[in-house]
Amino acid sequence: MSVLDPCTFPRRRGFTLIELLVVIAIIAVLAAILFPVFAQAKAKAKQSQCLSNTKQLAVGLRLYSDDWNGVYPGAGCVDEVGWVDSRRRGGIETGEIFPYVKSAGVYLCPLDPNLDRNRYSFAMNVCMSRRAESTLAWPSSTVLLLEENENTAGGNTGLNDGCYYAWYTQDRPAVRHNRGGHFVYGDTHTKWHPGIDFRFARTGPERGIGRLWERFDPGRPEEDEPRLPWRDTYCFE
Repeated sequence: MSVLDPCTFPRRRGFTLIELLVVIAIIAVLAAILFPVFAQAKAKAKQSQCLSNTKQLAVGLRLYSDDWNGVYPGAGCVDEVGWVDSRRRGGIETGEIFPYVKSAGVYLCPLDPNLDRNRYSFAMNVCMSRRAESTLAWPSSTVLLLEENENTAGGNTGLNDGCYYAWYTQDRPAVRHNRGGHFVYGDTHTKWHPGIDFRFARTGPERGIGRLWERFDPGRPEEDEPRLPWRDTYCFE
């Protein structure tokens, strides 16, 4: 039996330091590329869920209106039972459209940063409270329900009261979906609308307000504002 010379065995070659650094650099580059893609896909999925929730609320509003001769529910402002019940904090189950919606989860947007404080992310236009759809000149362009901005809800407290006053500066639409938000219009169709393109109408000189329109972004130059049809508004008086 011959004795093998250990020097004749083939040596296993390991990675050099430079090769390891190259591999680590490639992984870091791939992570930098893929992580934002994954985050964007996750946000897109949440936006789709929010749109689905908005549509379910729109269906609830339509069913309620059909049962009440074309009249919308109340906006639920200040100790009122409306689409939500403002007599109790976060009163969803005792609100007027809950029997048609049947799920408290659809009142929330997954991207609302105040999910730990609010039970709903939406607010109803006070101008549409107990109003008949037949009285609207342009129901397809009159806002009925919208996502309320988390920075202005409840007088800048972040607590959404479910009631939207279009002429109050502390009530603004949400812009958490690609700088826009979801709206339900008077005919209960649902649409995403960019925040910078949507201006809301004032209620007129009778309230001591001279300007008809207010720019959505006060810092945006007026000449840079898109010119929208005047009927695209929150209130018809």
